[in-house]
Amino acid sequence: MAAALTTITNISKQTIPILVNEIARDKANAESDVPPATAQQMFISPGSPLTIETKRVDLGQLEQLRRKGLLTFTTQ
Repeated sequence: MAAALTTITNISKQTIPILVNEIARDKANAESDVPPATAQQMFISPGSPLTIETKRVDLGQLEQLRRKGLLTFTTQ
């Protein structure tokens, strides 16, 4: 079964850094925007969305950035 997805949207006027972890290829979701082996700090441009497996991002970090009014995110 493929991993659940989270869509992160940068609603600010600045580039937002997000830490991304790798995921096993057999657990990856084909609808993710990020290849399974990628583990790095990624940058989301203003107004841009990023869809990624939920377990690959720190939901605490996303919640903190959401409270600051920098991004929104939804988990599917």
